[in-house]
Amino acid sequence: MRTAVELELNRPTEVAIELRTLVDEHPERVQIAGLPATAQYRAGQPARAHYACSAA
Repeated sequence: MRTAVELELNRPTEVAIELRTLVDEHPERVQIAGLPATAQYRAGQPARAHYACSAA
């Protein structure tokens, strides 16, 4: 998955919105559920990361 690779390459800001969209479109894919929170945390947005975890 390209977005997971970009997240590992330390590009969290670029992928945070795309990841949230993927999770909304595919809620059954458990392996992507935590990625939006990780991206937001790495982008310096810990409050949004916390919200993303609680919304998942």
